[in-house]
Amino acid sequence: PGPGTAIVPAGVERDFSAHIGSFSRGKGARTLGEFYGALLEAMPAFRIQLVGPAIDEEGAMMLAGLQRRFGDRVQVSSGCPRDQAMAILGRSLFVFSPAARYGWGLIGDAWGVGTAVISRVEHYDLKDGANCLVAPDVATFERSVRALAEDPGARERITTGGRATVAAHAPDAVAATLGEILNDVLR
Repeated sequence: PGPGTAIVPAGVERDFSAHIGSFSRGKGARTLGEFYGALLEAMPAFRIQLVGPAIDEEGAMMLAGLQRRFGDRVQVSSGCPRDQAMAILGRSLFVFSPAARYGWGLIGDAWGVGTAVISRVEHYDLKDGANCLVAPDVATFERSVRALAEDPGARERITTGGRATVAAHAPDAVAATLGEILNDVLR
């Protein structure tokens, strides 16, 4: 976007993030709670929506703790239809991937609807500054959220990179790459 262009596209809420998926120790529930809790403390207008089941005690404790601390700023539900989930992701300023692996359904869906991704670490196809922002600690996470909301180029760069990553993994793109590999092998 050029100067004066809206930083956040219509429909995206600057003070809103959603996380859709199950909540457990393995999927980074403690980190999710810590990072979102710090964000909610630092940004009093921010809200989050957590959609999915807690599948272990750590997930349940994280959900209950955020609700207890932040009341109606934290919406929790055990699930919703896919079209509703995609609409929720489309409204989100970003999604956060708290685990050192996993979360590819959420990441791919976020990229597919043009939502920025913040991850605690680079893993698989996550590349800091290209298709996500990496925030290994709470302070970096807060700065990343503010950058996505306030920097005209940051959100566009990250969402463009995410869409390019999705396109590179589309069935036609994968088939073309496999075809090239097969042709090279047969030569």
